[in-house]
Amino acid sequence: MQFYFKNPLQDRLFFKTISTINLSYWIASDAHNYASEHTKDINKYEYDRLKSQYNLATNLFEESKNLSQFLEGDHAECANLVLRHISLTLQSYRIDKIFMPDAIDKEIHEVDVHDAIFDEEVFYQEYKKFLIPGDLETDFVESEMFFGESCIKMIKFLKNEYENHNDAVEDCRDIIDGVMSARLIMENGIKNNLYKESLEREYSIFYEDAWRPKPHSFHDYYETSMDYLDFWRDYYTVHEQHYKRFFDEITSEDESKAESDFFYQTIEQYTLIMHKKAIEINLMILENLGVEVPPFEIYSARKITSPIDFLQHKIGSRVSK
Repeated sequence: MQFYFKNPLQDRLFFKTISTINLSYWIASDAHNYASEHTKDINKYEYDRLKSQYNLATNLFEESKNLSQFLEGDHAECANLVLRHISLTLQSYRIDKIFMPDAIDKEIHEVDVHDAIFDEEVFYQEYKKFLIPGDLETDFVESEMFFGESCIKMIKFLKNEYENHNDAVEDCRDIIDGVMSARLIMENGIKNNLYKESLEREYSIFYEDAWRPKPHSFHDYYETSMDYLDFWRDYYTVHEQHYKRFFDEITSEDESKAESDFFYQTIEQYTLIMHKKAIEINLMILENLGVEVPPFEIYSARKITSPIDFLQHKIGSRVSK
């Protein structure tokens, strides 16, 4: 952040505030994602547990709002920007809304997704002024903006009933270009080890109050952060390769369905892993800052398969078709 290393106490407080906001978001999203995918299987006991998890997320969000009251200047402006952005999202993750009659309406879901991506882009445009060019977070935000724009194009592309094949190919190529741009940003930073210095600076914020050992070493913090970037690069790659193969010759309708199922099942696994990794990295930050978070379950972890089981199952499914 451009405002770091001018006021150590404010830096630590900001880091704690932002990480608490992020954790609240991912806990709510994790519970919402699980409930959305298993509405028919959830009994009252599980429903109450999921609502309790959502309540934990909102309580953490309120804690972050209270912490932000003690921030000043750019620290406060940036934190308040993030708070406003996440507050709208948290409302959409209410567990009870999933079980309302119109919750499964596909058109409503598509509008919500489109609006969420648009809101994200507006937020990033304001947020970018606080970032340092070349830092990990700056590149990550830029890659997400490319991917977000491509997601909107994906929705339009899949809904459009093209009369002209060339128009469809051109729109598909546009999606590929956007996702590839996102992937190349991540790949360049990972391959050239561009982020170690920025992560070292960020890690030093943990020690602004005292030089006592932290629960998680810099090595752990660095490896976890880079693993998270590896994950996003791979996530972009899966989308890129899918759309590159979109117009490959398919011998049968069954083969086409198998390819589509394989892609969406892969993305489902990536979404689960995304939630688990995001929660773990924010917990790591908060533990290093001395924050105790009440115990909770990472629901996504229930459905993550081992890499070997996952690939064998998917390959078996494709061969059988």
